[in-house]
Amino acid sequence: MNQEHAGARAATADFLAHWALALYYSGVPKSDIGRQVRQIYEERPYPTPGQNFVAKSRQQLPPFEWIRSMCALRQPSPKRILVAGCGTGAEAFALQKRFLDAEVVGVDFSSSSVLQAKVLQKRVVPGSQMRLLVGDLIDRKFMSSLGNNFDFISCHGVLSYIPQPARALRNISRCLGAGGALYLGVNSAAHFSAKGRPALRALGLDVKKLPPERELRHVLRLCDALAVEADGQKAKLPLNYLAGDLFGPLIHNLSLSRWVRLAQDAGLVFAGHYYAFKKVRGAINEGLLDVLRPRSRAEVHMLIDHLDPCGFHQMVFLEATLDFANLATKTHSEFARSRDFALPDYADEKAKTPAPEELTNQHPRRNRFNGLGRSIS
Repeated sequence: MNQEHAGARAATADFLAHWALALYYSGVPKSDIGRQVRQIYEERPYPTPGQNFVAKSRQQLPPFEWIRSMCALRQPSPKRILVAGCGTGAEAFALQKRFLDAEVVGVDFSSSSVLQAKVLQKRVVPGSQMRLLVGDLIDRKFMSSLGNNFDFISCHGVLSYIPQPARALRNISRCLGAGGALYLGVNSAAHFSAKGRPALRALGLDVKKLPPERELRHVLRLCDALAVEADGQKAKLPLNYLAGDLFGPLIHNLSLSRWVRLAQDAGLVFAGHYYAFKKVRGAINEGLLDVLRPRSRAEVHMLIDHLDPCGFHQMVFLEATLDFANLATKTHSEFARSRDFALPDYADEKAKTPAPEELTNQHPRRNRFNGLGRSIS
């Protein structure tokens, strides 16, 4: 099957899955679905506070240096940060520790989660002026009350689980200040729940509600044993993670192109995809970068998602009205001369095609992304 047919098939499957989900819930008021989702996190706030839960949270996020490079941020550190869907606060705490002088605002629709976050705030980031608020991302009035001048907004693992992600994206976009960036982490069409939920239904479980833990883990052990790809032991995942990522009234598992279209409708410009960014390294190492020219960065990242979809999208976006929003439309001939290729993940001791000389001189030729990730501490 050629690339065009494969892409068409993936797009058709993605559309049909989204259409089937919309049809299934067409008779259910969105407010009822929203209440069901909220109840999950009221009963099981996420992430579970515990040892190193802040460190684990920052490891899930792309390095801020990568975000800054993709979006050509004008200032080295953000002054106002919004964590949209902060849960029990781990991500907000990590960002506050990384950017000590920044004003960090965390919002979540679960009052139980925010209450836990406020208790933890005194221990994890004592003395900080961080604000933690209960509010719904789809409530335009509430979101407008937060202001429209955030330099950086992070929304990780949230929009895949709420009934109106497009509406939430529009509200989030309105909070973004001039020159700011949005990081968005959402499920892809290849997320484990895309196969997991149908399998659980076939095994007699109701995916709309969490079964008794013993029964669930017994069934998941069977799924792990039968899995073709060894992508982790699902039976060993925390129960509150499974409650939201595998069970519940709805889960939006969409392709990169679908999420980008939703963001574009909200007035945002796609600037980059972290997984795809790292995959380009393979083309450089094999001396195949010329095949990608003259495609833009956005086009290349879309292509990679078709060829090798990941389970979770980590994307960055800019305002569509910004003068430098055309950054994402750079061709790869321009791209290779820009700072995009200065980042360490594009340098490797075994690389057959090195980065441009002037960029190579700026960074050691080794992979430092793990170190950059740990810099948010």
